[in-house]
Amino acid sequence: MKDKVKSNSYLPHLRSLALPSSAPLLEFYVYRAMSDSSYPLENVNAANAAGVMWYLHNEVIIFTPRKFGITRIVRFKVQYKAPQPLFQKGMDFGVRYAFDSGKCTGPGDCASDFDKYGYFVGCNLVYQFPTTQFADAKYYGKPAWYSFPGPCYSKSYKAHTDACVAAEPGGACPGEPDGKGDCTYHYEPAGQVTVDEVVGIKDYTSFMKTGGREYIAGLGYGQSICRYRPWLCDKGIGTESWSIEVMLFSIFCF
Repeated sequence: MKDKVKSNSYLPHLRSLALPSSAPLLEFYVYRAMSDSSYPLENVNAANAAGVMWYLHNEVIIFTPRKFGITRIVRFKVQYKAPQPLFQKGMDFGVRYAFDSGKCTGPGDCASDFDKYGYFVGCNLVYQFPTTQFADAKYYGKPAWYSFPGPCYSKSYKAHTDACVAAEPGGACPGEPDGKGDCTYHYEPAGQVTVDEVVGIKDYTSFMKTGGREYIAGLGYGQSICRYRPWLCDKGIGTESWSIEVMLFSIFCF
């Protein structure tokens, strides 16, 4: 968010959202699994290290080639200050919303909550609300996902208009956030690593052409065993890198 200038058109209904927040300034890293294309950390979901590894392991490398053309893990340094109405409820983070093609899709009413509490960053443990269906994520320790509301969050990227961006400015700030409703977080890139580097594949195209597969759930055991002993089943064809050892990579800091 270094080159963006925030517009002054934000007119919240609550006076407290027009004033700096008394919440503490938090600093932390988040990670995104991305293709070779680069996008800002706005109107997207991100994760802690364990959370991005769960996503890769369960949603991406089960496909060959990898889903969405994912090639790398990008790290961002985030500063965040909760808006005052949310902080007064004893919370720093709000509900973690899903963003699909830049549009906030819930759960619940994104617009109503942003109107009441400002453009807060959302957070949840992967195995807790609103994604309780991912109970197996507990094997990753405390994998967390985040949501970062940006401009024109109510529409997909292709439907953005100047009027929508002015009406829905989002929470990203060009400098240190003060916790006003439209200035809750600041981010900057902080390094990246390719998935190939993590897994140890030197030539992914050749790996695919020779029949390699990074991960096949239940390979050699069957899903009934994998459900209770997942460390036995993180195997592929031509590699076993998505074993428990790679899962422990979730503590990495590059």
